[in-house]
Amino acid sequence: MSLKLKLSICFITISLIFSLMVIGVWASRNVEINIGGSVSYEVEYNVIEGFTFSNTAVASYSGSETNVVIPSSYSTVVVDGETLYIEGDDYTVRSVGSRAFYQNTTITAVTLPSTITSIGSSAFYECSNLQSINFPSNLTTIGSSAFNGCSSLQEINLPSRLTSIGTGAFYECSSLQSLTLPSRLTTIGQSAFGWCSSLSGNLTIPSSVTSIALWAFTATNISSVTFANNSNLTDMGMAIFMACTNLTSVDFGDSNSITELGANTFQDCTRLQTVDFGLNSKITGIPSCMFCRCTRLRQVYNIPDTIETIGLNSFQDRSSLTLLDFENPSISWEVCDEEDFSTDIITITASEFSGNYITLLSDTYRLYYWRRV
Repeated sequence: MSLKLKLSICFITISLIFSLMVIGVWASRNVEINIGGSVSYEVEYNVIEGFTFSNTAVASYSGSETNVVIPSSYSTVVVDGETLYIEGDDYTVRSVGSRAFYQNTTITAVTLPSTITSIGSSAFYECSNLQSINFPSNLTTIGSSAFNGCSSLQEINLPSRLTSIGTGAFYECSSLQSLTLPSRLTTIGQSAFGWCSSLSGNLTIPSSVTSIALWAFTATNISSVTFANNSNLTDMGMAIFMACTNLTSVDFGDSNSITELGANTFQDCTRLQTVDFGLNSKITGIPSCMFCRCTRLRQVYNIPDTIETIGLNSFQDRSSLTLLDFENPSISWEVCDEEDFSTDIITITASEFSGNYITLLSDTYRLYYWRRV
């Protein structure tokens, strides 16, 4: 903002003269104000076109630009009862507010300033032509459905300070091709990357992650999943990797904190061949239908001695299975067709099948619930 003071003789109490020149998303306006008939002030400032703000957040964008640059700060001025957002530093822009670019099909690229720490829910919901966006290093939170349905978005570089990815944040971003999760990430919400059908390659879950919700990576095209050693993951939802039909291997890493797995975790992963639960695992059960219709599953390594239960149809359609590697093969089991084990319990001792769990998982017993004796 520049101010220019000039002297003049004028008998009009107040008069306003505007000139407007559009330069990209900015506009320069000159305001001449004659006060008291003798002194005239000329004020020149840049108007931020298309944006509205609410305190430190971008509230909305209605401009026509395809390549949008969000300012790092702004000021306001009221002219003739209208609030204008102008170039200045009275307010620092720290977030993109909820629905700020909701269903905007014009934008193709967005540049976020370094001051941004959060992106609100549905901020870029169904911006179907958005191809690129930078994530500044200070970003810590991506809200629910923030990029839901951004079907042209091909690449994202998540910053190291990011800790939370909300429900459906990148749901059905069907052009997204690769993903690296940052080392401070703790929470991955429901369907966060679900149905990102082009998402491929190797996926590593960093040790910092404590929670992965339902359908987080369902129906993606990833080929392998590796959990970092010493994982802090304690909360796993259902069907996290269901229908990942290109997935071939899973490694849970050593000394992880996982105690419970979600049902249907790898259901319909038709190319899955090997699973390794890792050394010093704390997993207490294999839930129902965990490997349902994993028709090419061959080898499951390091099934921990902490396993207490095996759910119904955990290894359904396991015709290719050649190895179930239990840390303690000398376990006796009770099997029952009722989950609460209320009636008709059958006890199977280790000596009856000599540790051959593939035989034990016959068509007869796979339809039962198991618990360790």
